[in-house]
Amino acid sequence: MQRSPRFEDEPIASFERSERFQRAENVSDAEGIARARDAMSRHSWDEAVEAYAGTASVLAPEDLEQLAEASWWSGDPDGAIDAWERAFTGYSSEGQEAAAALVALKLGEFAFRRGSVSVGAGWMTRAEQLLEHEPPSAAHGWLAVQRSVLAQVVEGDPHRGEA
Repeated sequence: MQRSPRFEDEPIASFERSERFQRAENVSDAEGIARARDAMSRHSWDEAVEAYAGTASVLAPEDLEQLAEASWWSGDPDGAIDAWERAFTGYSSEGQEAAAALVALKLGEFAFRRGSVSVGAGWMTRAEQLLEHEPPSAAHGWLAVQRSVLAQVVEGDPHRGEA
């Protein structure tokens, strides 16, 4: 196993994650998803990631969001972002615009936090486009919150982000 150059005893997360996926049991997809959902309900993040990794089929967008949450709380932000991107693609392909917009807003928030303003703005624009013809929903509220926060941080004007 490759070690982090900074901490000799600390494995690099991507190698650790791939080994964890290789250890996943050979179970049916339905059993693996049920185990993952149960682990999520108990906030057993590592167990949920392993159970989702053991499923061979393409996960539904809802399960990909759960995998993202579990990955995030397991200390694997890159795995979480990958799963959220896959969830976004799934929701988009199913025509679930409001759900896709919520995921886009989450991805935008994480990009902004990482200092990737152009990536964050791209996700926010995508959410705006998805919500243009949707009836008012929680996604519209989260979009307004993100606009306001961005206006406060970038321009010092929290009212500019209001609809």
